[in-house]
Amino acid sequence: MKTIADFIGGSPFGDDTMPPFKEGQPSEHALGVLYQGPWESMADGFNEHVRRCARALALTGCPVHLRGFLPPDTSRARYCSPEIDAIAQTSINRYSVQVNQVIVTPAVAQRMVVHRYLSAKEMQDINRYRVVSTVLERDRVSPDIVRSLQQMAQVWVACHANRDTLVRCGLAPERVKVVPIPYFPDDPLLALRGRVRKPGVPRFYHIGKWEPRKAQDQIILAFMQAFKPGEAHLVLKTTLWSPPKNDSYPMNPEIAIAKAIHAGVRGWTDKNWKSSIEIISDRLTDRQLLALHRFGDVYVTLSRGEGFDMPAFDAKLAGNVLVYTPSGGPQDFAGAGDYLVSATEMVPCHPFYSWEPDAQYLDFDVTQAAEALRRAGQWPDLNHDPVQVSVVYTAEIAGENMLRNLYEVVGKDRAVYG
Repeated sequence: MKTIADFIGGSPFGDDTMPPFKEGQPSEHALGVLYQGPWESMADGFNEHVRRCARALALTGCPVHLRGFLPPDTSRARYCSPEIDAIAQTSINRYSVQVNQVIVTPAVAQRMVVHRYLSAKEMQDINRYRVVSTVLERDRVSPDIVRSLQQMAQVWVACHANRDTLVRCGLAPERVKVVPIPYFPDDPLLALRGRVRKPGVPRFYHIGKWEPRKAQDQIILAFMQAFKPGEAHLVLKTTLWSPPKNDSYPMNPEIAIAKAIHAGVRGWTDKNWKSSIEIISDRLTDRQLLALHRFGDVYVTLSRGEGFDMPAFDAKLAGNVLVYTPSGGPQDFAGAGDYLVSATEMVPCHPFYSWEPDAQYLDFDVTQAAEALRRAGQWPDLNHDPVQVSVVYTAEIAGENMLRNLYEVVGKDRAVYG
């Protein structure tokens, strides 16, 4: 029987794979974990998800080789951090297990179980040592995806709602593990907790790509219903990428604002909205993002479906108040001082995503969202108290949990590393 450890110096999961060590040089570690995911880009939350989890696992002392899906180029790592640079260049002789972090589509699911050179039985043997880490932003996955995931040793998801979804769709409960995105003790966001608030009107903000699932058009409408011009400030940091070609979702924030103004919302006009609503579409540096979290009082996420919602989590690390929907991840890390906008029903997912034809995500009442914004912005409740974030999100605990999961795959007597 073949296992991952039999593929010395490489991985059987793709025809473009490369050995994890330089030719002609001995590897640093006899055994270890291959952690593969699209970590190279700095402009995507899923890529940051990969980096944080791989780094947390490496903190346990387990040798981890971080590899992307692009041709190897270790210079990319230096744009991240020395810690990520080191993991990306780790050399391991034999992989005991592979963690494959991907968005599971039908095509990806098929590639997990079908290989041009290996038989179905050989792929089943290999998949006994493969972990798939993924996120879901809808209420179901297709039976074909479930059948492919059922062959994996484990499936990791970042929130309990995602776990419930996979189990409800038929995946064996013992295979699904909740592995939230961790934070590190040197995260500069932690220094913002307990800060003294600068005077001024309540400051709301949101960070996310402009897309139907994020419902930023409803954030804008709720804000304009909740406040008159000059009563509060909203910063919308968004990226206009492949905007949905569909009349049911505005092409950009300005169109969403114009629609609200046309509906006659609380005295807003084409001339006065820019004094209270700020739209940022340029890419921000880490320092600028930190400044945005410092500037803001209340983070707003009215998402219809989330695998985790990293910007909302970062806002909690900064000690900020959260207005949120029960979309997935925020349900796990929101606290008693945050404001929940309840779901009213499930609605079909926007065709923009090309998910399962019957897939759904949540809907909510924008009037209730506006009321939540008003309550969140009331003085003196507005503050930046150091809200306690559960220890399960610390890199130390998250890494230990991942390692325990891997021990279930290979058995502690067959060490994950050596």
